[in-house]
Amino acid sequence: MSFGILAGMAFGIGMFALKMAHSELFTEEFLLPIHAVAAGQGTWLQLVRLWSVKLVTNLAGGFAFMWLTVLALPDCHGMLRRQGDPLRRQPSLLMMICLSLPAGASITLTTRMQQGTDNHIVFAVISMISGLIVIGLGLLHGALNAMIIFGAMVPEADISVTDFLVWVTIVIPFNMLGGLLIITLPRMART
Repeated sequence: MSFGILAGMAFGIGMFALKMAHSELFTEEFLLPIHAVAAGQGTWLQLVRLWSVKLVTNLAGGFAFMWLTVLALPDCHGMLRRQGDPLRRQPSLLMMICLSLPAGASITLTTRMQQGTDNHIVFAVISMISGLIVIGLGLLHGALNAMIIFGAMVPEADISVTDFLVWVTIVIPFNMLGGLLIITLPRMART
């Protein structure tokens, strides 16, 4: 089985686990907080704080998880370096933007679909499909791909912290725009 399929399945399982634990990814819950602010039940400052805390904890948790994984699986170091390095070296800024926008939109759409069901099996299937789409199409999702980059950085790949910060500074805002412009704002306009 290819790395992409395995990574997509792992992402789907992780997303399902996050939902069952009543937690979420950074770009996941864009619809509800925006509606809360629009309805006067929250402030923009609270929204920025929510998103900032989620981003930092997603990245910190991802780094810790990958650090443990790298320590536990030394035979995977070469594979992690091969998978992480191309994420950092995209051919152009335009390509990074074009791969980041639909990643944010797909995760936000997944959340929207999951809000429409109480069935855990449907929930799991939606999570798996989302993981396979994001990974299978090679989309750039800040929190998810950051874990792969962390997995490459830990066994000393040629990726510096500065390289990572530049990458995440491009990907995260466009993930946000994808979730907000493609899914959240049309939904708000409709309601």
